[in-house]
Amino acid sequence: MGLRKFPKSFLLMRDLMYVASNQSNDTDYSSEQRKLFKQESIMLGEKILNSCTQDEIRNAAVQV
Repeated sequence: MGLRKFPKSFLLMRDLMYVASNQSNDTDYSSEQRKLFKQESIMLGEKILNSCTQDEIRNAAVQV
């Protein structure tokens, strides 16, 4: 919902990328759910790298 309201908020994308990345490693979720979380994390990271000009946020995307 947050990205619908603020589609170019790279800070929000970064935070959501971290959450999705952490959930992709959480064994409380099924392997299919973890795979979807990982795909979401990668997609958000790619959006950041393709569009964001702030080095701190870009570096966070590279690290995840």
